[in-house]
Amino acid sequence: MTNFEVFKDAVKKYLSECDISISCDLTLHEASLNNDGKVCRYLYNGDRNLTVVSMDILAKQGYKAVKGVKDPRENPINTVDAFLINKDNEWYLIEFKDCVIKAGKQAVKDNIIKKAYANWYMIMDMCITY
Repeated sequence: MTNFEVFKDAVKKYLSECDISISCDLTLHEASLNNDGKVCRYLYNGDRNLTVVSMDILAKQGYKAVKGVKDPRENPINTVDAFLINKDNEWYLIEFKDCVIKAGKQAVKDNIIKKAYANWYMIMDMCITY
């Protein structure tokens, strides 16, 4: 069993303790869907078979339900788009952006850092239990 499979199993057990059954698995291509604007588009068109965990699905349909948050607008969790652990046990929080990230874009950089910490906290909170 890979470390990524161990992680997904721990999340599944964590959610099942509260009778929550969701699937967070997407391909990286699916997780890259940008539907904020007028035109929906995928920001990643590489390997279409690379499986990741959708952090949006995990946070909104799983973690918030465990924590007892009824209203989706209450206590929003800033999530990255995807999470994976590769065969070398390197952990990746993946955030797709449809803009250039440069020195003048401090707000974009700050948002990415905020998302990284929020996701790290959520992952540790779930996995420490198992």
